[in-house]
Amino acid sequence: MDRGPENGTQFIPCYVDRSPLTTISEEEEAFGVEEALGGEQELGEMSAGILGPVLRDDQVGMDEVIGRVASMDGNDPITLPLIQATVAVTVEEPNIVAGELVSCGSEIAPSITRSETPGFEAEGEHEPLAHIAEIPIDDLEEPRVHDTTGHLPSTSITTVPPEILSRIFFFAVKRSPLDLQRPFNVGALDLLHISHVCSLFREVTLNTPTLWALVPFINHAGCRFLALILKRSKRIPITVFLIEDAALSRFRYRNVCNRLLRSFGRITSLRVEVAEGYGGSNLLAMLSLSAPCLKECIVIFHGHRNVCLDFYIPRGRLAFGGNAPQLRTLHLINCYIHPELCDFPSLITTSISYGGIHKAHDPIPLMSIQEAFDWTHRFVSLQHLTIVDSIQSAEPLDFRDLMDLPPARLPHLKSFAITASPEVCHQIRSILYIPSTCSRVVHIVFLRHDEFRIHDAHRVAAVACAFVPSELVYTICSVDIRVRGSTLSLTGAGGAEVVIAFYTHELNVQLSKLARHFFDILCLPVLAALHKFVSSDIFLCRLWQSLASNLQSMLASVRTLCLSFDTRSTPHILPAFSRALTGVATIVTDNLSAWNYLCFASPSGVMIFPNLQNIEVPLDDNVASTDVNGLATFIQWHGGVDLVSFRVKPQWLGRMGVAGSEEIRCIVATITTNFPPSVALDWVEDQEDVIF
Repeated sequence: MDRGPENGTQFIPCYVDRSPLTTISEEEEAFGVEEALGGEQELGEMSAGILGPVLRDDQVGMDEVIGRVASMDGNDPITLPLIQATVAVTVEEPNIVAGELVSCGSEIAPSITRSETPGFEAEGEHEPLAHIAEIPIDDLEEPRVHDTTGHLPSTSITTVPPEILSRIFFFAVKRSPLDLQRPFNVGALDLLHISHVCSLFREVTLNTPTLWALVPFINHAGCRFLALILKRSKRIPITVFLIEDAALSRFRYRNVCNRLLRSFGRITSLRVEVAEGYGGSNLLAMLSLSAPCLKECIVIFHGHRNVCLDFYIPRGRLAFGGNAPQLRTLHLINCYIHPELCDFPSLITTSISYGGIHKAHDPIPLMSIQEAFDWTHRFVSLQHLTIVDSIQSAEPLDFRDLMDLPPARLPHLKSFAITASPEVCHQIRSILYIPSTCSRVVHIVFLRHDEFRIHDAHRVAAVACAFVPSELVYTICSVDIRVRGSTLSLTGAGGAEVVIAFYTHELNVQLSKLARHFFDILCLPVLAALHKFVSSDIFLCRLWQSLASNLQSMLASVRTLCLSFDTRSTPHILPAFSRALTGVATIVTDNLSAWNYLCFASPSGVMIFPNLQNIEVPLDDNVASTDVNGLATFIQWHGGVDLVSFRVKPQWLGRMGVAGSEEIRCIVATITTNFPPSVALDWVEDQEDVIF
């Protein structure tokens, strides 16, 4: 396999297990995978659903602190916002006897697959880099030929600068701390595989401490392998990620934790999870230590509990010894801490979340409104604030006392999210000043044990509207109606977004039969014939009527309306809201069935969407002419629509080949025979990030 100068090619290092020419001579170079993992089994059930017990599917879902609103159809699990972190720690070098280590010779197989590795999932789930070791270096290099075309000749992999290789390896082993689908020791295994490919890769990995700084793990790690990782990471800060459970309480893991605690000052990112049934003794030790380099901290308690961290801090002291000047991100899940015990001058992102179940007979202790008020007063530099089911509403007298104080001001706030009951949302909005340019996501949750009357819909609408800045000009409105609830999104001309979601699948509305009959006869006689009303439907009708009334001046500026309807629900609650959108020029829907309902036709005969000119609907190979009958009826009834655009998925268009454009035109012409001849027809390629 070696090629010398005589054949005009450059020398390529051989495999470590077949070449005596490697220059790597450290005594701990080679490490068997089984020894690295210590023969332990993975935390299967813990890593597979790490936040399963913590999160409900009716809570806030965001991708980037305040991101998209999670789908409320019940199919997508909603996760809490956690910020990604990549860091590293060093610990004093371990004393490893060379004779105890596996040699660098043929004992290391050139191909280490997932199925051969104890403590990992079954083969096929994750084999990111093991196959590299099976590829001969000769196969990675194209044969050199005499250049007669003026093009650059192909080069050997050995000519790639080590800096480029180390960067490639960096992205290969880097793992988001939010990636709960893979075991947290996968990065270490990937790096081990890379270092076993050839002597060149091995030299690059050993001389790049930042790579080893990305992969440390505590639970179920071989002690000597962990020590080796910490040694190779040198003085680079690292992430510490541990789960306090039965395995971590073993003697040898206690020694590992003690070693980490001695170097706690080097940690820049800390993620601690406490399994259900455990108290968090390691967390107790960490919260009492100085953390001058700490930038990110995530604390998660699993189970049906909400733990006050005040009891984990020694009396008379502050969290992290009052020395965490660089802490910028703090996420507390199923736990909270009183602001008086925190001295975090650089804190800009924080979330306080409770993911358990609320039970009327078994209340869980939550943070009080007073403590939330103190949080906002103490951390005036906050830019991102998230509150998820973690605030207890105040008693009327206590709330009046808070109202007598000046509101808490967060002048630098860029994003705000809250998931809470209508009462808590009202109290938080009353004591907190939010800049008008701040994007906000408000999820109003109705719990089964809370009873509501029909007239309460006006009060809930007023709470929601209080989060909508009246000084902004809104150009885009999105309405999403699902079985589990409904969502209103408004986008301002400057990009600020307001999202109001109502989770009503547990809404408990008390309504007499007489009141319902009176409502059906006098208010919605046509729509009542199309859809069997329940008490929550009547509540939502009143709610959206109140939203339309309170937001009338802001809705008048909307030019684009995006509608999304669940196939199992009907948009029967929107007539009054639709009439308030007088300036809409374009309507975009995510399915054609939306046009089959009469929510767009006012029972009184009043024209809705008087300025409507364009309609955009999806098109795929399942659409038939009967599917657009509702749209054709609406166009004929409205009379002012000029253009209908059909949105086509790029995948479908690609399968059609070069004749795809002409074929789509033929399909559009076939299904639109009932359209008025005055309406222009067109098709556009779907942009995934534009619609919903």
